[in-house]
Amino acid sequence: MVKLSMSSVFEYESYIPYLNDWLANLPNSGRGVKGKIAAHLRVSSSLVSFFFKGSKLLTPEQASILSDFIGHTELEADYFYLLVEFERAGNQRLKQNLQRLLQKTKAEALEVKSRVKKDRELNAEEKSVYYSSWIYTGVRNLSAIDSFKDTKTIAEHLTLPFETVNEVLSYLLKIGMVEQDEQGLKAGPTYTHIDQESPHVNKHRQNWRLRGFQKMEQKRPDNLFYSSPMSLSEKDSERVRLMLLDMISKSVEIMRPSESQVGRCLNIDWFEY
Repeated sequence: MVKLSMSSVFEYESYIPYLNDWLANLPNSGRGVKGKIAAHLRVSSSLVSFFFKGSKLLTPEQASILSDFIGHTELEADYFYLLVEFERAGNQRLKQNLQRLLQKTKAEALEVKSRVKKDRELNAEEKSVYYSSWIYTGVRNLSAIDSFKDTKTIAEHLTLPFETVNEVLSYLLKIGMVEQDEQGLKAGPTYTHIDQESPHVNKHRQNWRLRGFQKMEQKRPDNLFYSSPMSLSEKDSERVRLMLLDMISKSVEIMRPSESQVGRCLNIDWFEY
């Protein structure tokens, strides 16, 4: 699997320029990768060159194998396969049907909830409490770090009253978002994502942005705050949105298996003004 490119397949309406951009963005401009693709597809290197030029079209079987080689997610693979089918379509009616499916798949990709998998869905009552304050998610994340195994240490780190953190931990233990054993506290085996449609989503975002405002005053070199109002084309605006969604999914892929050592919060603001 070779997934090192920053190009998002959802930015493209043809798989041929996508493949060329994907290759160009690999280390050393993808030197030697075409040979690996040829071996993977069990075809000649010259035929692979024709694929990248567009003078020969991928078969559905080759598209599936190449998609695995690139390392597409399930949704990316669906979109890539549809692009190949669209390129091969022999009549306008079929192209129209495939175009509709491409738009539907792309729209699904634009939903963050389709990019971020969750292990558990909190019920309505749990959400109303869990997303009421940044302290719940903050305490839960710190509990996963070896140096934060008790209420006192977490309270001191967050500069919060012991009683407040103790109350929060009691609730998190109750709903299984935090666990406790002989070594102390640890995060429960759950990752949650709050959907765009949730009535709690704005409160959750506001909580962490307010926390970010407080951290701005510290001017620590390991923190990063960036604002850049700009004007750009609608097409490029869509490209940036897709890049950010891709970055979100990649950051989650990195986070999930990563050892818990520090607590960090990611906020991204990208909107039309």
